Amino acid sequence: MSEHNCEVRGLYESFKALYDYLTKGLAVDPSLGRRRELVVEGEEWLRFWLDRSYKSKEVLRFMGKVENGFDYWFTFLLVEGLESTNNVAERALRELVVQRKIMGTLRNEKGTVIYETMMTLIATWNKQGLDTFNQMKVCLINNWTQS
Repeated sequence: MSEHNCEVRGLYESFKALYDYLTKGLAVDPSLGRRRELVVEGEEWLRFWLDRSYKSKEVLRFMGKVENGFDYWFTFLLVEGLESTNNVAERALRELVVQRKIMGTLRNEKGTVIYETMMTLIATWNKQGLDTFNQMKVCLINNWTQS
């Protein structure tokens, strides 16, 4: 967006500078006290940009998303081992989205929720090194005996 909208260029550079500052600060001193300080600094910086006036609909929509996620933007600073981007999650979901589009059979909300839930469980079990078949069996048996 910064390549096509003059209003965004400064905002983009500032966001990038904040990200670099926070990730470098975390790398230099990962203590909980410093992490908390970085969160406060990040929130102050973000609030500064959120309180400004914008003219472009694109920027207003983007800043609305930024404001809606305000409480979560700096979670990576407080949770040790959590990466600063969601790239791992995005890569994990990419295959599932392609599969869903290829199947083309998830035309209702219930089917989509079931598919997403099952794929999330399978991905989690795989990541934890658990036997997917046995985990699914236990999950289904527990669900059937409770209903």
